[in-house]
Amino acid sequence: MDLFFAIFIGVGSLGLLQANDLAQTPDFRHRAYLSATELRTHDTRALGASLVKRLHDECETAQDGAVSNDIEILMSVPSSVVRSIAIYGFLNQHRTRTSGAFHEMKERFEAEQQLAVLRLPYSEKAQELLPKYAYFNPKRGDLGHYEILANDNYGSVFFVFKNEIKSRTTWVGGDSLGLFEGAVATSSPHHVGVHTAQDPGAGSNCGGYCEAQIWGALDLSDVAYVMVAREGLVSDKRLAADLKSLGIPVYAFKHTPPEPTSVAQYARGDLLIAVGRVQRPRPFDPHELQNNPRLSGAANIESSAQRGKMSSIELFKHIADTPAGDNDDSRFDDSNMFEFYVAELAARPKSTAVTAKLRELTSNSHPFVRAQAYLGLSDLPWEQFKPVLLGCLDEHQEMVLLDCLGSAMDHQNDLDIARKIDFLKQSKESGIWVRDLLSRF
Repeated sequence: MDLFFAIFIGVGSLGLLQANDLAQTPDFRHRAYLSATELRTHDTRALGASLVKRLHDECETAQDGAVSNDIEILMSVPSSVVRSIAIYGFLNQHRTRTSGAFHEMKERFEAEQQLAVLRLPYSEKAQELLPKYAYFNPKRGDLGHYEILANDNYGSVFFVFKNEIKSRTTWVGGDSLGLFEGAVATSSPHHVGVHTAQDPGAGSNCGGYCEAQIWGALDLSDVAYVMVAREGLVSDKRLAADLKSLGIPVYAFKHTPPEPTSVAQYARGDLLIAVGRVQRPRPFDPHELQNNPRLSGAANIESSAQRGKMSSIELFKHIADTPAGDNDDSRFDDSNMFEFYVAELAARPKSTAVTAKLRELTSNSHPFVRAQAYLGLSDLPWEQFKPVLLGCLDEHQEMVLLDCLGSAMDHQNDLDIARKIDFLKQSKESGIWVRDLLSRF
């Protein structure tokens, strides 16, 4: 077992990966980061499967098998977003900039990089790679007993996914963000236990519920069926029409609270809507999205898509014209898009102009901006990137230094890099994740 991965994974065993998926994913070129070039040249579904395969290969043990087909992966959503899902697919808060739970995208992004054991870009396409969150719904009592958080925040329309998505799914026993925060609080990376296979088991090592993280693009083609409350479908005509248009079977569910004798919390009941002709809704009209708080997520999705299509010249202009906003390490400033434009530029091919702008941005006051600029510059040939990386290893901000160390892992035999790493190992001020990553050199 590779100790670099074992220390981050913590409790060890991994894999929702199916055996026939192992040879169909791209190999990552770098030890501890995903480059902008790799992101541009691969589909996010393939990258998600590759990410899970990598964890599987590094940390799987002989006795670990795939997660049982009797564990469903289920996502609960409010009825109000069914139309948006039909148009855009299942998106995370990085794309919608909304959440029914904890809305701190920067902290969430940092936790997700720890789950992936990779430093990651944050362009529009990179955000598509980042996880969409779901739950385990066990259909047998010996597979564990734990909650599914269906409430006003998360919703009571349940999309049940096909087993094929398990090849790009990780899971943790409880809330992944809470586990990440616990690791920080206890100064112990072992606190974060990421799995990719192995059933939770009758004893259940899930703290309240088993959270699944699905990596890469996710849409209705990945859905097996939908479950709703029969009375909800009768009373909500708009929901009934939206669900009928999907062309996916819709069933009533029977809810059973998790108890030692229970099986699935949400068992599939009677068929309410049979598979019919798909009638996907028209996209939202731009006028519909203006000044409509109910559709703020859709408006943010549209702006994200537009940003992803911008030329480098357009991004230069937006970076120049957009104020940097507050220098807050924990959250993005939704009042402007400066950091988003920088992250998008960092993922572009490294022309002379893009390279020059990213070099300039490595001196920006925002740690996130510096981190993305350095990660983008790692695409350069080594002789050009080396002086940049040496400067980056002088960083004092942990988020930025982690990206630099991720790049440095590929160049441990370079004497100048090795001297920098030795110096950093002597520091008494490094944070938990920096200390842990340094121990892998």
